[in-house]
Amino acid sequence: MNRLRRISSVTTTARILRPQCRRHIYIAPSRLIYAVCQSLAVPLVPRRAIMNEAPTSEDGHDLIFVRSLNLKATTGVDSWRRPEPQPIHLSLWLRTSIALADFIEDPPCSIKIDYGTVCSAVTKLVEGSNTTFKSFEHLAEDVAALALGSEIHGEWVKVAIEQPQALLRADSAGISIVRKRGPRGEVLGEGEDSVFINDLRLVTIIGVDGWEREKQNVVVSITMHKPWRAGELDRQCDFRAIAGTVAKHVERSKFHTMEEFVTALARKACVTYGVSKVTVQAEKPSALTFAKSAGFKITRERSFFALELPKEPERGGKHKVFIGLGSNLGDRYKNISDAVVEMERRGIRVKRTSSLYQSAPMYVIDQPTFLNGVCQVFLFLLSALRSSMLIMSNRLRPHSPPKTFSRSSNPPRIIWAV
Repeated sequence: MNRLRRISSVTTTARILRPQCRRHIYIAPSRLIYAVCQSLAVPLVPRRAIMNEAPTSEDGHDLIFVRSLNLKATTGVDSWRRPEPQPIHLSLWLRTSIALADFIEDPPCSIKIDYGTVCSAVTKLVEGSNTTFKSFEHLAEDVAALALGSEIHGEWVKVAIEQPQALLRADSAGISIVRKRGPRGEVLGEGEDSVFINDLRLVTIIGVDGWEREKQNVVVSITMHKPWRAGELDRQCDFRAIAGTVAKHVERSKFHTMEEFVTALARKACVTYGVSKVTVQAEKPSALTFAKSAGFKITRERSFFALELPKEPERGGKHKVFIGLGSNLGDRYKNISDAVVEMERRGIRVKRTSSLYQSAPMYVIDQPTFLNGVCQVFLFLLSALRSSMLIMSNRLRPHSPPKTFSRSSNPPRIIWAV
C-alpha cells in the first residue's frame, strides 16, 4: 500500500525510455494511461454495435477516416443492366492510437496511419488497371483486405460503399461491412454486414377513409442485415431483385395503415428472399402539412414470420397451437362457442380457453364491439390446421358481411404454433 502511494504521488510526469534513441519522453500520467489503454486496445467505455452509421471514438478507439471518396468503378451491372463503370462514394474508418503517435518518435505504421496514403492506395485499387468487380461485396472485401494488409497496416476497418445510380427509382444503394485482422493476419468479420437501398420512391394507396384511398408517394429505405461468412458471398441480399419485387408488390396492393405497409415489405424480404434480418423505413412526404415527412421504421428477423415460411416436411409429434377467436356480429358468444365445437369436431383437441374480453373496433369504428378470446389446442398435423381454419371461417361467417371493411367479421386465426 505504501509503495502504491509512493508511485501515485509522483507529481506530474512519467518517464518512458526509448532504447533506440536513448531519449526520455515525459508524459502526464493521465495521458500515459490513456495511451497505454489505446495501445492495448482496452476500451474505456463499452463498445457499441456498428451498423450503417459512422463509427465514433466514444468506445475508446481513435479513428482516422476518409469520407465519400468519389471514384469510378464497375461493380456488376448498372441500373440498365449493363456492365459499365459507375460513380461510387467510398468511405472507410480505421482504428488507430493518436495518443501514442503524438508522443512516440517514429511510431510504427500500425499506430500512425496517413489518410493520404489510404486515399492513394484505395484509388489505385479501384480505378487502376481497369479492374472489374463482380458486386459491391467483392469491392468492399478487397478494400478491407487492402486496409488490413501490409501497405496500410490497419487492424480494424469499416468500409461503406454507396452507388448513387444503382437503381432507377432509388437515390442510392450500397453495402457496409466491418473487418478486423486476426491473430494470424487473416481477415475476420465483426458484427453483421448491411446491404442497403436508400429512398426508393413508390406510389401506392395507404389509408382507411375514402379521402385517403388515393395513390400517394411513399419513400422507402431498406437495410438487409446478414452475418459474415468466410468464402462465398451470400446471394440472398440481391438488392436489385428485392427492390424490383418490393416495387411490384407495393404498387399492385392497397394498405390500410403504415404499420401494415412496413410489415408487408419486411415480410417480402424475409419470406420471399430468405433475408435473416431486415430494417424497413417508410415515410409519407405529404402526411403532415408542417412537417417534411412522417412514417415508421421497424426491424424484423426471419423468425418473426415463422408461420409464413416455406414449410418443411412434417414429422410425427404433437404441436401446441394458440388460436385467436373473435366476433362482433350477431350472437357473439354463440359464434365463438360454435367455433370451439367445430374445432373439436374436426379433430383439433382444445386444451383450454381464455376469458372473453370486449374490445372497441379499430380503423373502422362505425361497427359493433368485438368479443375476443384465445384457445390452446393440440394436433399432430400442422398442414391440416390452415385448411380447417379456412373452411371454418367461411362456414361461420355471416351471409351478408358489411362491405365497409374486410375485418368487420373476425373468424378464428392462428396466432402461434409450436
